[in-house]
Amino acid sequence: MRIVPVATSAAVLCLLSQVILAEPVLTFQGVGSVRLGMTAVAAEQALGSRLKKVDDISGHGSGDDEKSCWIGRRADGVEPELFYLFEQGKLTRIDVDPSSKSPVSPIKTPRAIGINSTASEIRRVYADRATVVPTDDPGDGRLVWMRLNSSPEGRGITFALYAGKVAAFWTALYPAINYYEGCL
Repeated sequence: MRIVPVATSAAVLCLLSQVILAEPVLTFQGVGSVRLGMTAVAAEQALGSRLKKVDDISGHGSGDDEKSCWIGRRADGVEPELFYLFEQGKLTRIDVDPSSKSPVSPIKTPRAIGINSTASEIRRVYADRATVVPTDDPGDGRLVWMRLNSSPEGRGITFALYAGKVAAFWTALYPAINYYEGCL
């Protein structure tokens, strides 16, 4: 009779460890506990880490003021493939963009689409919700953007496919979802 509670407790602990150790998921709202629309201070609290500027596009102020536009990543080096774009003091876009040092990322959408997923996989799991959108790609034309819109929330998820595979993807508010690079 005592084995049942022990077995039940072990099963619960196993499930909890899977939830706790799971990688963050990119959704229309954000990634993990970080949500679009947060201030930098709120995002840092959610991350449990300071953000380090990697690009101060506007050249204005501290980064949390209403005139600034900047991109940051975690100062502790965790999840180096995640980039956070702030405009006018609010988080408007979160990019998953692996570098050559870490060419893959465990971060995926709720339907398991992530780096190296194919266009056909996106179409299969998102059906008619995934649409091809024009890009300002100055390159060789092999870059394609596929987008999922979350109407009427004014946000979406974009997959940047290069040679048919996801090379980067992001969740964003409009108009930041359309930026080819940084703020406009």
